[in-house]
Parts: sequence; C-alpha cells; structure tokens
Amino acid sequence: MSSLKKIGKFVFRYKLQTIFSIVFMLLYSIFTAAPAHYTKAMFDSLIESIKEGELIPFHQLVMVGMAIILLISLKGIAFFLQTYLMGSVAQKTIRELRQILYQKTISLPLVYFNKKSTGELSSRFTIDFVTLNEALIVGFVGPLRDVPLIVLLIINMYDKSWHLTIATIILLPIVAKLLSVFGKQSRKATDKRLNQFGELSTLISETITGIRVVKAFIMERYEINRFKKENHRLFKHFMLSTFINAYSYPLIELTAGIFFAFILPYAGYLINTGKITFGDFMSFAISFTMLNTPLKALNGISIKIQEGLTAADRIFEILDSDMKIEEKENAVEMRPIEKEIRVRIKKFGYAEKIVLQDLDLTLKAGTITALVGSSGSGKTTLANLIPRFYDIKP
Repeated sequence: MSSLKKIGKFVFRYKLQTIFSIVFMLLYSIFTAAPAHYTKAMFDSLIESIKEGELIPFHQLVMVGMAIILLISLKGIAFFLQTYLMGSVAQKTIRELRQILYQKTISLPLVYFNKKSTGELSSRFTIDFVTLNEALIVGFVGPLRDVPLIVLLIINMYDKSWHLTIATIILLPIVAKLLSVFGKQSRKATDKRLNQFGELSTLISETITGIRVVKAFIMERYEINRFKKENHRLFKHFMLSTFINAYSYPLIELTAGIFFAFILPYAGYLINTGKITFGDFMSFAISFTMLNTPLKALNGISIKIQEGLTAADRIFEILDSDMKIEEKENAVEMRPIEKEIRVRIKKFGYAEKIVLQDLDLTLKAGTITALVGSSGSGKTTLANLIPRFYDIKP
C-alpha cells in the first residue's frame, strides 16, 4: 500500500471535521469566483450609461460596494473555518502517527538500532513530521480549495465567451505537465535533504555524547570542520528545493501571460463583430487573471505533496518493519535464576562478520565472572545475547 493511502486512512478517521472542512473550502471557492461573474452586468451597465450620455447611477455603485464587502466577509469566514478545521485534522493525524511510531520504535530489537544512527532515527520524529504536517495542511486543503475555484472560473469564462475559453483550455495540459515535472524534481531534492538532515543530526549527537573525548584529545577543530562540511551539504540540498520553488512559479505565470497575449487580438475581433460585449470580455479577463493564482498555488501544492510523501515513506519504513524476536512454539517460561546461566553458541555474527564461535560458558549464581579480551572480541555481544537483545537462530 502506498504512503498516500496509508496517510489517507489516518486523515479520514476524523470524517465529520473533514467533511465540514471540505464544505467550507467549496464555499470559499464560490465566494472568490463570484465577483468575476457579476463583473459583466456592472461593466455593460456602465458602458450603456456612458453611451446614452447619462450619469452613472450612484445607488448602483453603493450596492456594488456593499456586495463586495459582503463577499469578502463571507470568504474570510469560510477561509478561517476550513483552515482551522483542516489544521485540527492534520495535527490529530500527526499526533497519532508520532505516538504509533514511538511505540513501534521502542519495540524493535536491538539489531535494528545497530543499523540506524541515533540522529537518523531522531530526525524521523522531528524534521520528517514537520514536513509531513505542512504537506497534510497544504496538500489536502489546496486541491479541494483551488480545483473547484479553477472549475468555477472556467465555467464563467465559457459562459461569457466559449470562443476564448476553448482557445485558453489548451493552457491546462501544459500547466499539468509542468506541475508533474516540478513535483518529481522536488521529491528527489527532498529525499536528499531529509537524509542529509539525519546525517547532520547523527554528527551532533555523537559530538555531544563524546564531548569529553573531543576535549581530551583537543579535537574541537576537527569536529568543527566535519560539521562545516555536513552543514554545507544540507545547505546545498535546501537551496536545490528553493531553486525549484523559485523558478517554477514565474514559469507558470509566464506561460499564462503568453496565452493571454495571443488571445487578446481574437477578443478584440469578437467585440468588434458583436459576438461578445465589453462586459463579457472584462468578466472573462478577470476570471483568466484570477485563474493564474490557483494554478500557481497548485504548483506549490504539488511540491509540498511530494515532500510530504518522501517524509511519509521514511516514517512508514519504520512502521512497516517486521523485525521482531519470534517466540518458539511451546516456549519454556523463564524462571528466576537460582543455580547458573549456561551459554552455548556455535556461531553468531553481524551480517557476514562472525563475532562469537564455539562458545560454551557457565556463569555460576552468586559469583562474578570477568570477560577479558581485546576490543571487538565479543564481550559486549555476549552480554547482549544473555537478555536476548539479539535473536539466535538455529
């Protein structure tokens, strides 16, 4: 199952909040698109008054002003409610996931922690969850708010001039392709950035833990240089993500601008031949201009979603881990040790490296047994095997 589906299962546990959030998102889109729809009537009325030499009706302007205030107020209320509700759903999802991840992490066998550094595991609880939280809020709210707005604006454009709308729709597949390219680039950059953040966290953890050794051997300059290199690598990965964000927005805006420039002469022809009114064109133009904002927002959303999925993959890598110590069928219950501990190991090692071989050891109760040997000879391994921190397979 993909990380997106797994995250979706957590989000939709809070169905009521999610449904209300979606409703307010749709209302936000409607209130945002409404001014573009009513622009036609206002401009056509004004143009007609000017042609006939009449004064512009003062009361109409007052009514338009009051309508604008009302729409902005309703849009603001809808925005607040959908933002708060969806933020609550995102935070509850993150809280639940973080709790499950912690429970899973401490239940994993010691061998798993040998493969993962402390900094890398810590980064899963910090930067990965921050990235996922941003993706949940932006990635869920954005499409449900911006896609309906795009649809409503296109419907209004089609209503005012189907000729211009058909010419404009060619823009959408190009924008969709650009969003796909930017999303893939961002996901690769995010994966490198999160991995590098884990490396930097590990270095900090090791340095602080071993600070006495660092000071005893006057290794401050060495550790500073190590940190400088890792910090610079992280900086480069952040700048790559920043670069993708920085050039993607103006590129989409430029694409939309080029299309509008090409359809302007056609719009003039339609007005001159009486196929559309000036009010139709103004309503269309405002809708087209407003369309630019959600299209650019979808680019940012696409990038955030890809970043969030990368973080989710790293989180679910731990959650989906099936590493555990299996109990044998009809296993004997361990009783309090009264006489001795007998250890028999034919062969034990980590991956391809054999650490203990042909070991037969008896530890008498009430006595102290000293294990003597060079570093790496297996003393710590033996101490870890007795409480079964590692599993011994036949």
